[in-house]
Amino acid sequence: MRRDNGKVFLLTFRTQKIKANNHGENKNIL
Repeated sequence: MRRDNGKVFLLTFRTQKIKANNHGENKNIL
């Protein structure tokens, strides 16, 4: 279960990063 939660967390983090890059904001996010 924890592994699945970790994958979901990474997916959400990546989507947030991509959205931020698309908006041209928060480019400093790792």
